[in-house]
Parts: sequence; C-alpha cells; structure tokens
Amino acid sequence: PHFAHTHAILGLTLTVAVVLQPVYGYLRPPKKTSPGRRAQLPVRVQSPSTKRVAWKWSHMLIGYGMIGIGVFQLISGIRLSWGLESLYGVYGGLFGLAMLWGLVGFMLAPKASAKAAEDAPPSRVGIMAN
Repeated sequence: PHFAHTHAILGLTLTVAVVLQPVYGYLRPPKKTSPGRRAQLPVRVQSPSTKRVAWKWSHMLIGYGMIGIGVFQLISGIRLSWGLESLYGVYGGLFGLAMLWGLVGFMLAPKASAKAAEDAPPSRVGIMAN
C-alpha cells in the first residue's frame, strides 16, 4: 500500500495544505470600516476585526506548520530512500537552519512593515472636513 508510511500520509496532507493555503488567503475577512459623518467620505479604521485577527493567526500557523512538515518530510524521505536509521546530524543541521531562518524573518518583519507604513499615503483618520 502506498500510504503505509508516515512520509506518504504527511506528503498528501502537505500537498492538500499547499493547494488550499492560497485559497484561504484569498478568503481573508475585510478590515473594519466606520462610515464617519454624513458629510465625510468613509474613513478606514486601522484596527482589524476579530475575524481578521483570527484568520491572520490561523493562516500564519498553518503556513509555519507546513514549513515544519516540509522539514520532517525531507528527513523522512532521506531515511526511506537511503535506508538510514539515524540522521542526528541532519536533524540538527535542519533545525539550526530553520531557527536561523525564523530569526532573520522575525528581525526583518518590523523593518518591512515600518517601511510599508512610511511609504503609505497619509491616513484620513482624525481629519475633519469643514
């Protein structure tokens, strides 16, 4: 049977998740908006809705989970292919690489969001129309 190993089952799971993750990204809830006063144009409120916050966290956790499953798939595929019983060096190296990747991403994310906020047009929140 093809799905006799954990590698095959997780491979199918990962493939389905990779296909569905962009669809899930497309279905994200909109930000909250407030209509403002009748004489004003609609004003965008920057605080996200509860649904959007929940969506963001679940989308992010699914994505990071897929990375973890991918690393496990790499190791288990090598073990199946080469018939090796222990790959502690590979485990340690891949774990260290994943930690380094996460650390670099964690350090660069605030800079990227600050740059995006800097380049964004000024917000209308707080501006009163006469």
